[in-house]
Parts: sequence; structure tokens; C-alpha cells
Amino acid sequence: MPENNLSKTKQAFAWFFIVAGCCIGLSLIVINLPAVIRQHLNPPRAGWALSKTESFVLQPGQSRTFGPYQLMVQSSARSEDLRYDVESTLPIGTGLVAGDLSGNVTPGEISCSADGLLSSQRTCPIKTGETETIFVVDRRQGSDLLSAALLSALGAKSMMENSVAPNRVTIRLYEWQCLNCAKTR
Repeated sequence: MPENNLSKTKQAFAWFFIVAGCCIGLSLIVINLPAVIRQHLNPPRAGWALSKTESFVLQPGQSRTFGPYQLMVQSSARSEDLRYDVESTLPIGTGLVAGDLSGNVTPGEISCSADGLLSSQRTCPIKTGETETIFVVDRRQGSDLLSAALLSALGAKSMMENSVAPNRVTIRLYEWQCLNCAKTR
């Protein structure tokens, strides 16, 4: 009989550890369940995120550059692009120039360009390892001023005002990144 009681005690301890182990395992599942569900319901999503906004003034014939930018590692199809938005009070030209811009831009070096813009969302491809610089230019020239002065003399005053007015420009630069990932500090 004592052996039988010992056997029952061993069984009771075994069942105790089995039940305790199940309870601990179940509690770990319940504690981690929200994170698991969140991960499956809301998987990481990449997209364009605003990284910098800059406002400035251009006078007729002036230009401004931003960069240089370089794609170091090819990680996803969209990360091979450079995205920026530009808005201005008077028409401007914009685009990318290969390399670190120093000196005058010649038309052969320009890519992804557009002229006569007041507002535009630009997405331009960049090849891995190449350096690109964004340029923004106010294409109004001295001849525009002369024409506007003549028109002003004929009563078209607003034309004269536009040809000498400062051009207020805002550029917004974007980065391709995870939009719903936890931020680490």
C-alpha cells in the first residue's frame, strides 16, 4: 500500500506540473496574442514620407540646388526614385543634374526636367551609386523685363509686376520608408 500511495503522489505531482505548464504556456500566448494579431492584420507597409520642407525666394534668372542625393543600396523598386514636390508663385523649371552640381548646368546633364511649373509632384529615377542634384530655376530673363515694361506702358500693369516680383518657392523632399513600423529612438 505505501508503494501505491507513492505512485499516486507522483501522479499528482506530474498532473500538477502538466497543468501549471499549460497555464503558463496559455498565459504567454494570451499576452503575446495582440502583437501577433497586430502583425498579421497590419503588416509593415512602405511608402513616401515627408523628410524636409524648405521655402525660399527666387529673383528672375536665379536658381537653387538641393542635394546631392545618392542611392547607396538597392532595397526596393520604389527606393530607386527621388521624390519631391515643388510649388511656386510664378513659373519655374526643375529637374535633376548628374553629379554634385558646381557651376552652370548644360542641357545634356539634365534629366527628369520640366518647365513652366507652378505646382508639381516629381518622382525621378536614380541609378544605384549615381549622384543626382535637384535644381529649381526661375527662367524669367532681362528680355522678359523689357517686354513687360513695354506692355506696362500700354496699360498691362500686372505683366510688369509679375516680371519683377519675387518668386516664392516651396520644395518638399520625401524618403521611401516603413510608414507603420515602430519608431526606435
